[in-house]
Amino acid sequence: MLKPKEELVNKLTTLSGNILFDKEKENNVLSNMKTEFNIPTGMTMDLLTDRTNLNDVSEFILFALCKNLDTELNKHNVDKFYTPIEIAGYSASKFKEETINFPIEIKCVPVTADQWIGTTDVNFIMKLRKAQLINYNANAQRTLQKVVKGEKSYYKITLNKDAINKISENMDNGNYIPNTITLNMPDITDYSYDDNKSVLIIKSLDHFDISDGYHRYIAMSQLKDKNPDFNYPMELRIIMFPEDKVKQFIYQEDQKTKMRKIDSDSMNMSAPENLVVERLNRDSMFNLKGTISRNAGTINYGEFASIIKYFYFKGQTADKSVKHIIEVENDIKNRFNSLTEAHTDLLEKDYSFTELMIIMYNLSNDNYDIEKTYQTLNKVNEIDSKVFTVKVPRKGMISAIKQLEEV
Repeated sequence: MLKPKEELVNKLTTLSGNILFDKEKENNVLSNMKTEFNIPTGMTMDLLTDRTNLNDVSEFILFALCKNLDTELNKHNVDKFYTPIEIAGYSASKFKEETINFPIEIKCVPVTADQWIGTTDVNFIMKLRKAQLINYNANAQRTLQKVVKGEKSYYKITLNKDAINKISENMDNGNYIPNTITLNMPDITDYSYDDNKSVLIIKSLDHFDISDGYHRYIAMSQLKDKNPDFNYPMELRIIMFPEDKVKQFIYQEDQKTKMRKIDSDSMNMSAPENLVVERLNRDSMFNLKGTISRNAGTINYGEFASIIKYFYFKGQTADKSVKHIIEVENDIKNRFNSLTEAHTDLLEKDYSFTELMIIMYNLSNDNYDIEKTYQTLNKVNEIDSKVFTVKVPRKGMISAIKQLEEV
């Protein structure tokens, strides 16, 4: 391809939305995809409505969709994204579903008569994907997004791209703790369970509905597309639930106790800001060693980490190398120590979020001034407290700190 696949996916996502508002053009795309490339109508409709994520399909499928959208919308994207050799090759190709050999055997143990839990890996999930055996059942999933234009509308899958990117990054780095993908078998599935071997034997199957773990599924699909050798262990739950029970299962999963985002983020031990906090809390040369805690600490772990992220690791392009993490830890340690050694009363206090923001705003500046920082801390009760109600660092807080310094 002449340009990144991600760029083509973004382009086709926009164009697909345009097609769905014109029934005649939509039908033309469905018909031509089937006639020219042997791509099933249902599959094309899933692509257009984002029920199948475009990141989850081959370059050939993307080419076929791109060619047909170009035709109906009078665009010229094929020439921008594909080489002449690719165009010639894909134009002469036909879609052929990859098959999977039955029986499918899954090592697992029964939980109930209609639920089994076992282990698998990305390779196995991708075999199911290539054989078109994983289906997104919109009737038994979280609410789809309704897209409206005038009196016309359609529904599409809502994806949290940030979540997918974080899962992908952690999987790729080997930091992702495997958790469960849940696949639901239709009740007409021919299967048996071998108690001696602890194996679920599926003799025939129309498809699995993916009932939980869709974002993980998309993340692993994207990684596998980029690197065919990628593999990763996963938990696998096989269920055979009717639709109402699947909905109850999704509801039950959604009721899990939720943490504040700031506390949840502090649990991510691959995040550079958390690594800095961990290093500070264990550093015998840091004057406040051991006082950083998620519960009843002198410094709140989650709040401190979020502030460090804001000042040192903000944005996708931030330096997150080990070298920079060490540099940041040393910088904070040395400057925080100089402050507490000049004013020893700061060794015996609990720090509020606002006070941490004041300190870290000053510490992160090249022209760090110990006395100015201490004087600003002593005026903290005069600051506009409304700005700090939500404990998430932002520009408005910096403005409030600057105003306080001038008082």
